[in-house]
Amino acid sequence: NYLSEEKTVKVQLFANGLKLENTEQRIQVPANGEKRIDWKVDALWITEAELTVKALTDEESDAMELKVPVKPFGLEVVKAFSANLKDKSNEVIEITIPKDIELNTASIELNASPSVTSALLASMDQLIGYPYGCVEQTMSRFLPNVIVGNTLKELGNQYQSSISIEELDKMTEAGFKRLGQLQHQDGGWGWWAQDASHPFMTAYVCYGMFMAQEAGLPVDQSIYSKATNALKQQINTGKTDDPSTCAYQMMVAQQMGLKDLWNPSEAFSEDENAYTIALWLQAAVLAEDQAMIDRSLKTLEKAAIKEGRSTYWGGKKFYYSWRDDRVETTANAIKAISMVNPNHELLGDAVQWLLQQRKGNSWHNTRQTAMTIYGLQEIIKQEVNPNMALEVWVNGQKVDERKVGKEQVFQKGTSMTLTGEELYANAGNSIDLKDYAVLKNGVNKI
Repeated sequence: NYLSEEKTVKVQLFANGLKLENTEQRIQVPANGEKRIDWKVDALWITEAELTVKALTDEESDAMELKVPVKPFGLEVVKAFSANLKDKSNEVIEITIPKDIELNTASIELNASPSVTSALLASMDQLIGYPYGCVEQTMSRFLPNVIVGNTLKELGNQYQSSISIEELDKMTEAGFKRLGQLQHQDGGWGWWAQDASHPFMTAYVCYGMFMAQEAGLPVDQSIYSKATNALKQQINTGKTDDPSTCAYQMMVAQQMGLKDLWNPSEAFSEDENAYTIALWLQAAVLAEDQAMIDRSLKTLEKAAIKEGRSTYWGGKKFYYSWRDDRVETTANAIKAISMVNPNHELLGDAVQWLLQQRKGNSWHNTRQTAMTIYGLQEIIKQEVNPNMALEVWVNGQKVDERKVGKEQVFQKGTSMTLTGEELYANAGNSIDLKDYAVLKNGVNKI
């Protein structure tokens, strides 16, 4: 009460969507004072309640309206399912809704994308940005910028991106400038400008610069030349005894065309982690070493972890290094295997597993998202010429129908949300699989 004297206030509460016993109370509020009033309400429905409160006096009055969501008493549970309609015309996913939930709070969102490509490209806008911090932080911005540029180059005129190429070039140029400032006298990189050069960080930056050059971006050749010499020296002198770093160095060297550095005798042991094996397979493909390709591919196939319909690589769910990260390891394995055979039987379920790990349109961080997009580039190339028809049926009703050709491959997937009565099935709340169908015919995948 901001008035100069005490007031008798008639307070009224109206609640649309809630059960309210008493809608009116009278109180005394002192001058320049305040008083709290409590109402007891019952929430009978899961809805959005609309509350209106009025404070009326003989001099001044006020009112306020507020919308409040009424949530069920429980925990929200979100589960993701995916299917890959590549070599078959339909796919069944069994979804069981617990018996004891409030069915009005349950919903199913169906998304039918005409390709992995359309599901991935929405992530690119979130990757780009200006560099900052140490070498690793700078690369966490620089490399995604380069990967986005490289992906756009691979797609050419087939995909019209909202990303400004001019702005992307400015970001990449800023990254080059920052990396040049952090380069050591020996041509390598550590984490900062004053520490010792590290074999992994040197190879990491070389990789980014090579990819930038491949994407047609301007590269300072004096920096690149010094970096190449540093990488060569570090490999030849065996400055690392870490198997993953050694594999990464070899992959980068082969990417850069340094064929004379190929040395498969330094390769992995049979119990090596999948991240390292995937890097050796990529390096072997680039080096055109068939014996090493066969060995690496066989070992990587054995290392695949299959859980139901999912396939992935990498052993740790919580990790402190990207070589233990399931997402990045799986992305690298997919890239390696697709370099050998883009139609390999493991790839479909592995790609679906990767898509299930997304949080919205991206993964845990920019590096995961960037490496996933880069890892799937060979898959993306296979998808640019689809020819198919798509139908989505729910409870006997057709809810979506369209043709997918070259012009539609990069369009966002169709999304629809099913709630309430649309979810009813049998007594156990297990959806009747015959009534939920995504049907496809033609060439490509959904």
